[in-house]
Amino acid sequence: MSPEVYTRLRAGAMGLTGLVGLMYGVLVLVTGRPDVISHWILGALGLATALLIGGTAFTLRRGGIAQVTDELHQRESARAASFGYFSVLLCVYPGIAILLVRGDVDWSSGFAAMGALLAASYMLAFAWLTGRSG
Repeated sequence: MSPEVYTRLRAGAMGLTGLVGLMYGVLVLVTGRPDVISHWILGALGLATALLIGGTAFTLRRGGIAQVTDELHQRESARAASFGYFSVLLCVYPGIAILLVRGDVDWSSGFAAMGALLAASYMLAFAWLTGRSG
């Protein structure tokens, strides 16, 4: 497998997992129930994504690992982490906290949404940044 194909595969897998996490977080907030989908789906999808990314890394040509983890990847990952995590911490968490305090969302639903949205924010930001540079 070429490094270009691997980079697209990694971004696509993270983007898909991030979209599912975003969908779950939004559905939890809209319905007010943390069990809108089976509890194991997000974990299984995350594990499958990690296995796909890690497993296909072994199919890279010689020197491919160095190419897909170069300075651009490290910079994109750092930007995705700072953008994704801080945007959620500064925008989404206070909004959910207001919903929790007002009683619009119960605590289990609020915390389920916070966890899903935090993970989704990094994965979606990483997929978007990788797509822009590729």
